Amino acid sequence: GPVDGKTYAGGLMLPMKENDDRWIADVVTYIRNDFGNTAGLVEASDVKRIRVASKERTSPWTLAELKRFDPPALARNQWKLTANRNPGTLGNAVDGNLGTRWDTAGVQRPGMWFAVELPEPMRILTLNLDTRGSNDDYPRGYLVHVSSDGKNWGKPAARGQGNNPITPIELSGESAKHIRITQTGSSNSKYWSIHELTIKGAPLNEVIPDPLAQILAKEKPQTLVQQAMQKGDAKRGAALFYNQALSCAKCHDPAKGKRLGPDLSAKRDGVTNAFLVESILSPSKDIRKGYEQFIAQDFDGNTVIGFRVSEDDKALVLREPAAGKEIKIAKSDLDWMRQSKLSVMPEGLINQLSSRDDFLDLIRFLIDINAGGVSRLNELKRQLK
Repeated sequence: GPVDGKTYAGGLMLPMKENDDRWIADVVTYIRNDFGNTAGLVEASDVKRIRVASKERTSPWTLAELKRFDPPALARNQWKLTANRNPGTLGNAVDGNLGTRWDTAGVQRPGMWFAVELPEPMRILTLNLDTRGSNDDYPRGYLVHVSSDGKNWGKPAARGQGNNPITPIELSGESAKHIRITQTGSSNSKYWSIHELTIKGAPLNEVIPDPLAQILAKEKPQTLVQQAMQKGDAKRGAALFYNQALSCAKCHDPAKGKRLGPDLSAKRDGVTNAFLVESILSPSKDIRKGYEQFIAQDFDGNTVIGFRVSEDDKALVLREPAAGKEIKIAKSDLDWMRQSKLSVMPEGLINQLSSRDDFLDLIRFLIDINAGGVSRLNELKRQLK
């Protein structure tokens, strides 16, 4: 889907879910640290947990959906602040000035606390304790409790220890109006300070619409076919098919290079109109022969995913889909190989479309070229010029 209102050409990344939890954890750790995130390592157990929690998910996340997990910082002008040490300087922690601070007016000892009352309950995702300017005044340990009434706190919502001037604290998104941070460590020379406190959260009643792919996946393919025949426009569908942002033509009718998907204007057994709908909404359900991906791993743990070009007693050659590079693996180095269950076409590709009407136009185009062959395809392509 769009990123800050802009749709980027090139379409979606190829599916990565065939890789194991450790591989994904290592790659994600590298990516986010390369962008300056100083949080800890992503562990294989984190990936496993998220796989289970999102197992029903079939399409990529949109930016609008992801913002639910990283919402903007809350406005601070109506917060009520309290602490059991040095209450006269509380406002310095939320004044937008890193040159001022709240501190404990004494070295760190367990039991020191700082609390925030929000104007209304919010779904809390992260706290950020910024101590830059007093770089060693981060909490040696902390507990975070949340409450709806400021009286019943329950079990800690987060615990940990600081080790940098900025201490990011992740919560699980529970509802809270009151938040209390308790310092649990000790230091013989350093105060506990907060130069700036930010909290990221979202309203409890926030509604994020399902992406288009999720909505259409709940409907019967034949119903969508009927609507495409009634309302769809093949010429508009052709414009979408050859639009760079959707990348359909890049795989099925490339200007150069080899196809990554079948020729949609060629006669193929078993291709009904309903099948065309399903092939877009669930591309991995029925992968056409010749377009299967294979996963191979050598004894050093290096993994290659691609189309099988050739295989004999001495070597396996796979063509990497994104760049078209052919990779040769000696059979003596090959630990294992298996066929992937995933199509090279990502699920949720239609989230790039603006509306349901766009989807019906695209389906009408596919129905027309499936029935009319190359001549109908060329006719529609001429109309685009």
